[in-house]
Amino acid sequence: YEMKAKPEVKLDSPADDAYSAVTEAPLPHDLRAAPITRTFHRDVYFDSTDRVLSKRGVSCRVRIRDDDTRILSLRIQPAVGGITSAPETIEAVVGELTANEALAGTSPPARRLQAYIDATRLNPRLEIETARLARFGRAGVLGLNRFEFRYDHVTVRKDDAIETFRELKV
Repeated sequence: YEMKAKPEVKLDSPADDAYSAVTEAPLPHDLRAAPITRTFHRDVYFDSTDRVLSKRGVSCRVRIRDDDTRILSLRIQPAVGGITSAPETIEAVVGELTANEALAGTSPPARRLQAYIDATRLNPRLEIETARLARFGRAGVLGLNRFEFRYDHVTVRKDDAIETFRELKV
């Protein structure tokens, strides 16, 4: 049995008309629509002032979702002699309320992180806020063909700089 890759199209959306299309217009090609879902999450990426994690091919993220779930993720992209191997991702839902507590905690990604650096040396380096509207549609006699239309309004913060953009993903 062979799984087919899901095709995906991303479009920059400079105006609010894409927002209206996602939320108000009927879905194209007689797709049957499910109710709109709205979510929000904030990703905070951590590294030390001297960028130790980045230099070692490690990315550390705390995701805070609008349902108060906190997820600590560690992505390790090892490179030896200029050859990059497949990345490894370790993540866990964490109960700690602050990012600093989660980074110094006992979850599998926190313990692995502590092998690379003392968690007290880490600072937020980048913050990405995503407000998402999603519509799901089905097509075909049995409704087996599924589609997802996502509209993201994204705010990126780094130091004192703030940028926003919108993206429509099908």
